[in-house]
Amino acid sequence: MKPVHSFLFFIYTAFFLFLFSISFPKEGIRFTKHFKFEFPSLSEFLEVPESAVKKELEKNTLIKNLSKADSLRIVFVEDSIQKANLRLQYPENNKKILHAVFKEMEKASASGNTFRIMHYGDSQIEGDRITAFVRNKLQQKFGGTGSGLFSIIEIAPRIAVKMEISENWLRYPGFGRKDTSVKHNHYGALMSFCRFKPLANFDTLFNVADITIQKSKAAYGNARNYSKVKLFYGFNTQPVKLEISADGNVVGTHLLQPVENITSVEFSVASTPEQLTLHFSGKDSPNIYGISLEGNKGIIMDNVGMRGASGTDFSKQNPKTLKAMYDKLNVKLLILQYGGNVMPYIKDEAGAENYGKWFESQLYFLKKQIPGIVIIVIGPSDMSVKEKDKYVTYPHLEKVRDELKKATFNAGGAYWDMYEAMGGKNSMPKWVEATPPLAAPDYTHFSPSGTTKISEMFYDAFFKDYETFKQKSIAE
Repeated sequence: MKPVHSFLFFIYTAFFLFLFSISFPKEGIRFTKHFKFEFPSLSEFLEVPESAVKKELEKNTLIKNLSKADSLRIVFVEDSIQKANLRLQYPENNKKILHAVFKEMEKASASGNTFRIMHYGDSQIEGDRITAFVRNKLQQKFGGTGSGLFSIIEIAPRIAVKMEISENWLRYPGFGRKDTSVKHNHYGALMSFCRFKPLANFDTLFNVADITIQKSKAAYGNARNYSKVKLFYGFNTQPVKLEISADGNVVGTHLLQPVENITSVEFSVASTPEQLTLHFSGKDSPNIYGISLEGNKGIIMDNVGMRGASGTDFSKQNPKTLKAMYDKLNVKLLILQYGGNVMPYIKDEAGAENYGKWFESQLYFLKKQIPGIVIIVIGPSDMSVKEKDKYVTYPHLEKVRDELKKATFNAGGAYWDMYEAMGGKNSMPKWVEATPPLAAPDYTHFSPSGTTKISEMFYDAFFKDYETFKQKSIAE
């Protein structure tokens, strides 16, 4: 091919792209629900590319003297955080929602009682993320040990618990894709239960199963130790023998009698064993609703990560069963962290409003099961969707945030705005691009460093309100 031919080909191509760019619809052409074809406009073709660092330098006079790009990226995130409203928010007619909580936490610290917090959320918290940091800070301040309540089988490995189980354990979730062999909705507070014998198996053979719990080196010190073990179970048709061993020595046995609701059995250990084994044997398996490792006083905080959930599954559970378990747990504070999983499905403001109403109904349902419960709602983080070559905030995320806040206030709860705490609109790319990265490349989930950062921000907001309460109490 002669050079003149290459030149002409380039000219023709450029001319064609020019015509295409000035005539192509700005909103693109949608072929299906999930596929849309877009083409850059002329201004986007001609835009002079600038690095994120250069753009931020023009916006932020506080960092003009800094030279390293990595340092700049960290400062950008910190600067956006400093400008955000980090405090907990309350309805206008009730700014003292947490005062009863603060009093009970102080009482637990002083008198040897326990104060239980359940932290529910989607995949942002699974594996004890966020919860672990907040639990540790609260246990340092108000006392307490143990990692709280957990399921025998979990989707993500838990930071605070190292566990090995026999191969015959099965998990039955009460949200998302459910097992069709389950003909009831008795899933309990963890929204799931486990069995060592399948529900559909009606033989009378003798079955055995084991659970071995070891100290987790990844856990915070307070969570690693415990003095009490509670097992929540129910709905077995035959007695089941439970034998407990600590470091190879049998320390107790229990006979789990047939029951038609959730009940519990507990036992104490003089000191935290390196290895604790629960050995089950019987002709039928109970539904095991969770194991809790606790101290005798101070803060107990549970992590309930529900991958794919949007906080609308509570009212789908059997209220009698759920209440029975909440009563035995003696829950005093609920933290609900949801909103992210609905974003891909919210197409307009009406959709956001409907989600807010449905979420509000869940809050009232929970308040009915746990009379006097105090609720904190943590809204969604910033989340990005790719538009052409840029990642931008989901179109209706702020509306979802507003509707969640409205629902929370209507139900008499407190709200923490994680979206604004991150820096608001289009803040997620800054977290992803920070060094070290504070968010994952999916522009949705936090990285380990980002998890620590957002956990610290929430705890600081909570503790600032405690300090304000404490100062007012002293003044009075």
